[in-house]
Amino acid sequence: MAGARMPTRGFAALVPIAKVDVAVNESPRVNAAGMAQAMKARDYWKGIAPVGTREHTLKSGYVDHPGQYRDSIRIQVLMQRGIKRWRVFTDDFKRFWIEYGTKKWAKHACRERTVQYMRHGGGGGLGGSQAA
Repeated sequence: MAGARMPTRGFAALVPIAKVDVAVNESPRVNAAGMAQAMKARDYWKGIAPVGTREHTLKSGYVDHPGQYRDSIRIQVLMQRGIKRWRVFTDDFKRFWIEYGTKKWAKHACRERTVQYMRHGGGGGLGGSQAA
């Protein structure tokens, strides 16, 4: 393996890091734990998401239904730089208004509150500084 990263000391000197990465990514225990953490984050976020009380039609003709933002929160599994990651996100058009507020609507910061919950032990903690 020309140019491969190879440690020179300890157990890691015996096994190429690329093989360790592949083994970790394919591990059923790692996959189950990652999905469990993502589900905890998703469930917490859905639990604090604001839900309207009535259906209303926007000027564009789009009909906004109660709970639409909450129901748009979901999990996506990604591979980034050879490492599997679980992403909890929403793509609802109101996500920025709900997170940061507007002149007429208070800031809810649901995503940020979920990140803080997971980092401070609510979900067993996140393994780094990555946001939810």
